[in-house]
Amino acid sequence: MQEFVNQVASRLGVPASTASDAVGALMNLIQRSGDKGAVSDLFAKLPGARTMADDSEHEAGEAPAAGGIGGMLGGLAGKVGLGGDAGGLAGLASSGLGAGQIGTMVTMFVTWAKSKVDPALVDKVIGSIPALKNLAK
Repeated sequence: MQEFVNQVASRLGVPASTASDAVGALMNLIQRSGDKGAVSDLFAKLPGARTMADDSEHEAGEAPAAGGIGGMLGGLAGKVGLGGDAGGLAGLASSGLGAGQIGTMVTMFVTWAKSKVDPALVDKVIGSIPALKNLAK
């Protein structure tokens, strides 16, 4: 996972700590909202993914109290029918990335993960999470 964190930091021009927080929040959202069997299979094949999800301070089910872009994304997600994923998007936003950067990171993750594991597994996981399915391009 460190390889992916480094790619995020480099491509998005953010500090490694911000990239690590954002990737952790993404892994947390995947763990909480994705198809449980597929997520378990994916995380077993991506060393460090489960640890990042577990260690993430950005709980996917909780929107940040401060509002801001996180609250805006969470509210928008709820309005467009993303249901339980709204809090996860808010958690991603509170990691320090902007809205456009979050979409870029999700797309980067899909591409990176498909280079490491069976692309069908990645598609199954991402497809089981409406908020990520809509962000991944």
